[in-house]
Amino acid sequence: MPGGHEKYSYETTVKFLDLVTKTNKDTNKDQHLIILLGQMNNLTQKVEEMEVMSKEKSKCRPPIEQGRSMDKHIEDMLLSILQKLTEQDRVLDKFRENVEVLNQMSSSHSRSIQLIETLLGHVMPNPHQAQDKGWPNDVLADPKSEI
Repeated sequence: MPGGHEKYSYETTVKFLDLVTKTNKDTNKDQHLIILLGQMNNLTQKVEEMEVMSKEKSKCRPPIEQGRSMDKHIEDMLLSILQKLTEQDRVLDKFRENVEVLNQMSSSHSRSIQLIETLLGHVMPNPHQAQDKGWPNDVLADPKSEI
């Protein structure tokens, strides 16, 4: 067949055609393999690109994900502020309790002082009256004498 018009036996021709068919099939398989290898190569490159993008998350995230991340950040900040306010409320409540106790103590001390003054008033005469009468060891000035 390669030379031209020579005649070959039927068996030789069938073998040759089978070989050509097999070669064509192998060639088709090879071509498919080449195509698949090319696709695998492209896929590998895309996976590598995705890995690089994942390492640079903050720069390469879609805007929707960046918004979610920002929302999470804001939520964390608000939670922190809420915790601090709650803690300050507890401290203020303690201050209020302490002020109430101090007010009660002050009122109690004021009543005690009034009671002591009352008791002293019964035991000792009024100091204003004592000035009129004079204390035993007071030296009264003579209003007629000039000093």
